[in-house]
Amino acid sequence: MAPTTTGAVVDARFCAPHATAFTVSKKSERNMSITDDADGGAAVMRVEGQAWCWPRRSLLLDAASCQTVVTVKRCPSLLPVTRRWEAFRGGSASPEELLFATVSQPWVFSRGVVHVHLAGGGNRRYSERRVDYVVVCGGRDGRECTVSLGRANGPAVAKINRTTGPLDEQPEYNVSVNPGVDRAFVLALTVILDVDFVVCG
Repeated sequence: MAPTTTGAVVDARFCAPHATAFTVSKKSERNMSITDDADGGAAVMRVEGQAWCWPRRSLLLDAASCQTVVTVKRCPSLLPVTRRWEAFRGGSASPEELLFATVSQPWVFSRGVVHVHLAGGGNRRYSERRVDYVVVCGGRDGRECTVSLGRANGPAVAKINRTTGPLDEQPEYNVSVNPGVDRAFVLALTVILDVDFVVCG
């Protein structure tokens, strides 16, 4: 992937000047571990799904400090074919802490498309008329996902690939992130893709 600088979505400290790669492993239906491939598999983050919570919610936590980095929450929708998620800074679900929202489109010829809308302005609202990133899932059984700027054929900034079959109880994802791209943002997208069954076999 060619170097692409997009700026921070979650925080500038997650934008490395070099390419980064992670393995995201499911430990249970709701929990995941995230390790750094370049650091001998050291744990960098983990995901905790909140049980008995509706709408469904998952927390992306820093492995060292146990502080919540991002909270992702499923949004109720009147249309079953359209799935919406919102991501918030830290452990908050307040509109003032909204970072981005995702809207997944129906499957068309084994390709899943997710539009990502960044929040902006004083009230952190977002407009679905402006698409900041697009995630396209294709390849074999939709396991190969590319995160691109602005449109499906825009510059690729990250790859999210599922490496295990649909019947495995503990799937894994290989996540590669371009230099200058917010890796916490990409990892939060990985959580959304997994929980919402957009990446499926």
